[in-house]
Amino acid sequence: FYVDNDDQIRHFPGVASPSNPTAIFGPLIGSETSTLNSRLGPGTLANLSTAQIAQDASGVLAFIAGLSGIAPRTGDQQLWFPKLDWNVNSKNTVTFSYNRLRWKSPGGVQTNAVTARGIDAFGDDFVKDDTGVARLVSIISPIFTNELRFQYDRDFEFENGDPPVPGEPINSNGYATETDITGGSAFDFGFPYYGTRYAYPEERRTQVADTATWSHGKHLLKFGTDINHVGDRINYLNTGDGEYIYNNRVDFISDWVSSQYPSVHTATNGMVCGTVAKPLQCYNEYEQGFGPGGFNFATMEYAGFVQDQWRMMPRFTLNMGIRYEFEHLPSAQIPNSLLPATGVLNSDKRDFGPRVGFAWDVLGNGRTSVRGGYGVYYGRIINGTIFNAIANTGGSNSQVVATIFPSSNGNVGPVYNTILTSLLGSVAKPNVVYLPADIRNPMIQEWDFVMEHEIAPNTMVSLSWIGSLGHFLPEAVDTNLPAPTTATYNISGGSLAGDSVTVPFFAGTRPNANFNQTSMVMSRVSSIYNAAVVQFNRRMTKGLQFQINYTLSSSVDNQASISATPTGNAPLDPYNLSLDRSPSNFDQRHKVGGGIVWQPQFFDQSPKVARAVLSGWTLAPVFSCATGLPFTPTVSGNPPSGLGAATSGVIGANGSSRVPFLERNSFRMPGIDNLDLRLSRAFRVAERVKMEIVAESYNVLNHVNYTGIVAEMFTTGGTAAAPTLTYFPSFGTLNAASNTVLSARQVQLGARITF
Repeated sequence: FYVDNDDQIRHFPGVASPSNPTAIFGPLIGSETSTLNSRLGPGTLANLSTAQIAQDASGVLAFIAGLSGIAPRTGDQQLWFPKLDWNVNSKNTVTFSYNRLRWKSPGGVQTNAVTARGIDAFGDDFVKDDTGVARLVSIISPIFTNELRFQYDRDFEFENGDPPVPGEPINSNGYATETDITGGSAFDFGFPYYGTRYAYPEERRTQVADTATWSHGKHLLKFGTDINHVGDRINYLNTGDGEYIYNNRVDFISDWVSSQYPSVHTATNGMVCGTVAKPLQCYNEYEQGFGPGGFNFATMEYAGFVQDQWRMMPRFTLNMGIRYEFEHLPSAQIPNSLLPATGVLNSDKRDFGPRVGFAWDVLGNGRTSVRGGYGVYYGRIINGTIFNAIANTGGSNSQVVATIFPSSNGNVGPVYNTILTSLLGSVAKPNVVYLPADIRNPMIQEWDFVMEHEIAPNTMVSLSWIGSLGHFLPEAVDTNLPAPTTATYNISGGSLAGDSVTVPFFAGTRPNANFNQTSMVMSRVSSIYNAAVVQFNRRMTKGLQFQINYTLSSSVDNQASISATPTGNAPLDPYNLSLDRSPSNFDQRHKVGGGIVWQPQFFDQSPKVARAVLSGWTLAPVFSCATGLPFTPTVSGNPPSGLGAATSGVIGANGSSRVPFLERNSFRMPGIDNLDLRLSRAFRVAERVKMEIVAESYNVLNHVNYTGIVAEMFTTGGTAAAPTLTYFPSFGTLNAASNTVLSARQVQLGARITF
């Protein structure tokens, strides 16, 4: 038996700050002051004085500035792992193990060192995970063995929002509705859109698998089955507590101040936001979720395989096999008769995966080998995607996110900082998520070809070709957009100043007037990855061990989703999906990495004192260098009023925010260089007691490895007759140099006693 306990207590405060604080917190400029005076001062039947407006605006800026700074955040984890091995008899062995995990992280939903959220919008994260596994290994005969496995797992994850800070306006639920200020620099604060996730998910998994092995002559046959039942409870209503989205800070200040003085506006005039008399409605968009909190459903997965390892010749082995997998999706729970596709969740029954591989000892002396393999592998349609297709059908009992644009929806929306008590009929056109009838499970073809040669004792050099080809990868596409027309934007500022660009533009009414977005999770993304690898390996010999490699690679796709639950509208133009073909998000052309372990033996035979002081040391550096990852230039803001439908995005599709005339991932971050170092000294304390002291440093050279950059290149503006794209001067500014992998220099000391 074996019992292990591992506790981690971590304090890692986060920094709450916009990527460009000046754009959010800086003093108002003349045009901003003029706009506020027009909206709140002279020109209305009752108004504020210019001095009062300036004072209130200054107070609002001071308040949101106070939402930046250090946000408390901890991450405490506890693991228990007992394990029991029981030799029942000479032919049967039983193993039981249990893994218990508890994770508590107040403020830990946002994990980046710096995040563009206020200190009241980080969110609290909790996980409870319990996994029990039982395994029976039986020797049926000298040539036949069997392994039977059983697993039960419960994964319970939930999140909470943070309470409002003092002085923050709260709504009828007792929270400060989330507020998102864009334009120049994004900054969110208030109760997050994800709010309270009571169960996200609570998943219970029961799995039984059996694998048999039969040795027959030159063949080693394996065959088996796997049955997996996954039951999910997801209890979460997106934007259930509302979200206000502003194009700029002046619009937010207008709403904040007018909400404090509702009597200021008793009549409309040309400068009033939206079409409401009092108070103002200057937000660009308001979203709020309605409907049931969650749903329960289950999936069943079946798999079977057979494999033959055939030793054709003493120096040549061939592996062949095939695996079949089937994921049975649940039935739709609340289909919408206005969109029949929401009533069917089809299961893919075509998932056959052949595999083949070989190994060849070229010269028969074990010094030169050639190996290769090819296989087809399948993923699953994850339960989060299934949940969206079940819950977001647009029916009366489904989850619906109401989207209100005051400029086009009139005065039906709320005023800051209130929330709606019911779904308004005039804005009840819902967004829908559905799966197509011909949906496929994600598939990938993988291959490799390796030549390896021993150039010195225990030292090998190898050349490899590694590749993969992805098919049927998921992406959400809005199938309810009108056919695109075109729009011509004039560019102001930057190297393209004075130019004009014509882009596809989605204006007009939606083909299906019953819905807003209808997001079909298509199996349409493909990817290809190829890499050439040179590697040097040396097993520990005469105190030296190393592994060093260089990789030259290329990765291309047509926008593989980075979301676990794709929704919305991902492609730039759903009518021309080829526009998204470009380098992948993780495309790194060059990468060098390796590790060395050196235990100097110069003093092993020295006199006792010298040996005691100078022997037993271990030096182990680990290094990596890589070219930078690509990133996509973006556009913030919406089309000018009157140009088209009141949907967000430069082309009016409420989807991709990338610059429409530049390729996706057309710019690159700086490269990554990192060196970690471990120094240890082992010595014997007593005959049966050994101690090792360890000093480790991560990023020992304290090299700045940038992990964040301002991707916003343009903001929209102008008029419907003359729309503009204004260059954002902070584009390309590096704004983060830390993540969960790379950080500033860290040093830790440790000791280990073995007895």
